[in-house]
Amino acid sequence: MNAEELVEEVLRMIVQDPAFDEPTVLRFLNRAQLFAAERILMPALSGGSGSVTTVTDGTDVELPDDFHRELYSATINGNEIEIFANKGLAFQALGPGPKSGSVACCAVDRTFLFYMDIPAVPVQIDLLYYRNPVPMIIDPESFPDGMNRQSDIFDTFLISYACWKIYQEIEQGLEGKKIDTMYNKALVDQTFEELLSSVKESRPRRKSKQVKAVW
Repeated sequence: MNAEELVEEVLRMIVQDPAFDEPTVLRFLNRAQLFAAERILMPALSGGSGSVTTVTDGTDVELPDDFHRELYSATINGNEIEIFANKGLAFQALGPGPKSGSVACCAVDRTFLFYMDIPAVPVQIDLLYYRNPVPMIIDPESFPDGMNRQSDIFDTFLISYACWKIYQEIEQGLEGKKIDTMYNKALVDQTFEELLSSVKESRPRRKSKQVKAVW
């Protein structure tokens, strides 16, 4: 389904309320897309690539703007360098630092790439990672970003998530069971597990044995 169709389906399923127009529904759908990308290594997002250039007076540089998570390759002139789960493990492996020398390893530290050691001249480190999903817009050519091909499971998850969050707002403050909120939350849980099962074997393998996958 494209973005327009997803929005129409959500509007069809929720209580008609002028507070939830097309732009509002689209925001919930994009939140659903990001929710999935934060918890599942979505295959279509695995092709994120960019490069950073080291500095001679520090060990941290900003990651590319579209970096989201799960750095799985780092190379200098085509040669792999070690990727650690965090910079503490790098210190454990290479000893106290930083010191002058060739870049032997790196680690993601929030929105920065940490590297050791510090080269005498700037060098370029080429990176492969999972990128941020591209937000949908209300357009027939705009589609969910995450799967390599059309996915009914992904569509259903996005719709269920949007409906869940909308009904949370609609039913907020109501006494008794919040039936529609609970129903759509159950659908979110079910479709999330189906989505996870469908993609968990397709993710690229990291080159470094030092790095453990984090879900």
